[in-house]
Amino acid sequence: MKKCSQKLWFMILILFVVALFAACVPAEGEDDPNEDLLDEAVTSLEIVLLENGALDGITSNIGLPQEGLHGAVIEWSSNRPDIVANDGTVEQPAYHEEDVDVMLTAILTLNGDQEEKTFDITVLHANFFIPESVGRPDTHFEPWSDEERETMQEAMRDAYETLGLTGFNFGSAARDVFIWDGIYMQDFFSPDSLGQDPNLGVSLAIVYNLELETAFIIKDYIFSAYVYNNPEVDGKNVAGAPVSHVFEVDGHVVQNFENGHYIFMEDTPEDGAFVLNQHIDESTGDVIDFVPDVTDNIGRPDANYDVWTQEKRDALTAAMVAEYGRLLDDEFDPGTPLRDAFIWEGIYMQDFFSPDSTGSDPWHGVSMAIVYNLELDTAFSVKDGIFSAYVFNNPEVSNLTAAGAPIDNRIIIDGSVYQNFENGYYTFVLDAPETLAFHANVHFDYALETEIPLEGVPGNVGQITDTHILPDGFDQETITDAFIDAYLVMFNEGFNMGNAASGVKDWEGILVQDFANTDSSANPWGDGRGIVIAFNETLETAFVVKDAFFLAYAGIAVVIDDVPMTIGQFGAPLGNDFEHEGVAYQNFEHGYIMIDDEVITFVEGETKTIE
Repeated sequence: MKKCSQKLWFMILILFVVALFAACVPAEGEDDPNEDLLDEAVTSLEIVLLENGALDGITSNIGLPQEGLHGAVIEWSSNRPDIVANDGTVEQPAYHEEDVDVMLTAILTLNGDQEEKTFDITVLHANFFIPESVGRPDTHFEPWSDEERETMQEAMRDAYETLGLTGFNFGSAARDVFIWDGIYMQDFFSPDSLGQDPNLGVSLAIVYNLELETAFIIKDYIFSAYVYNNPEVDGKNVAGAPVSHVFEVDGHVVQNFENGHYIFMEDTPEDGAFVLNQHIDESTGDVIDFVPDVTDNIGRPDANYDVWTQEKRDALTAAMVAEYGRLLDDEFDPGTPLRDAFIWEGIYMQDFFSPDSTGSDPWHGVSMAIVYNLELDTAFSVKDGIFSAYVFNNPEVSNLTAAGAPIDNRIIIDGSVYQNFENGYYTFVLDAPETLAFHANVHFDYALETEIPLEGVPGNVGQITDTHILPDGFDQETITDAFIDAYLVMFNEGFNMGNAASGVKDWEGILVQDFANTDSSANPWGDGRGIVIAFNETLETAFVVKDAFFLAYAGIAVVIDDVPMTIGQFGAPLGNDFEHEGVAYQNFEHGYIMIDDEVITFVEGETKTIE
């Protein structure tokens, strides 16, 4: 009886489960309500992602929902997780790559049921971006018109874009476009260029060809050779501006320039060379011989002349071109210029690789110069041994800062060479160049064949070559006049001020000009310099600092806590030095220097007065 009862209850339980299951399963022909809900969730997802354009032209991360309608759970997968990750993170193809098609798969789960939906999308490549600094001119280009600057900037940006679209990384610009020895360029810290710069670390340059109004890229080993002569093949001063981009011919890397071409083997860059007067045809590889026009930049002013009027620049160019032509008429070959006309310590000049001059330059190899005399509005040649002495003090017989500008061309009298300059003249025996000498404060009269003493102030006293150093409210003429007045005070006392060793310069906020070979007892560096004229802005007057006062002023003689005082700590002088009861004094803005029995002392915050 007990067994029958257990069987009965077991049968009832089975019938209940079967009935319950039958109630849950839709009858044939009826819809599954869960399936309908899942379909609604898929449709809702399509609306969210497709109808609002969320998957059109992908350029940024996609918001992929993790939960759908009716609480459906959504799991995502991508067939290109390197482009679109499963969480919707997007990695755009680079600007030089193609757009990428990606298929996203969504699996929706609701009450144990699942449904799959795929979405086909396109991830667009990144836009190409040119930094604002590319092609931006620096202050060297102030005299250019807006149109000229815009033309150059557009050319440089075009060159940047052409190479950049291939995926080449320029890195960052080292500076704005500048002019270096007549070359218009902008350099970059490019990780993709093998170029080497031992100073700044730059490795590539965009160079603007002024005549072609086109910019070209110089990179890798050609950059090293062109800009830094490394390896030792001719640099930019010989090559001129580029006239092509880099190309390959028979395993060689080649680039054409105005005056020739560079050629390197990729595997052995140390064997690179610059070939003068030849171009390589990019399409055929043929060698094209030519004779460059080396006169295009004769007398062309570089950026040093940016404060000049166009009329003044034209006058300089005309004078230099006339002198170049005179030399050719005399059957003397001036050769090719190293760079545009520039200003060096107040001298307006252009130097040349002349095969007919015996002058020597230990740095660039130039051998002569054409120098413009601003006062005479005329250019003169400086060549042979006089060039060596004038520009490089070789042999050591004075230099351009002491001599000033030439006032005539050289002449040969009875086997000796003579040439007059503003502050003296050079001479040497033609057959004995070692006799070269500079005679200061006299000129040589060619007709009388005798020396004539100079009168007045040398033309480079108070000369300011960099007008950017002018203090606010001061013009160049006012300051120059103050320096001349200070020079004359000493000159009229019978003190030999010697020759200016530089133009007026800014030294720790004070305008000064130093002089060499003077009557000053100071000569701390062994080069004759031992005196300065310094300008006091408050008094609008210049004064002389000499002898032991100069040693203190130059940061040599007065030491505080083991640190030498410098000019900025003394300030500008308030007057010239004076003597009282055997002690010498000179007042400065921040105190006075006292010299008593060769002991130099600085008394800070006081002014020495004599009752």
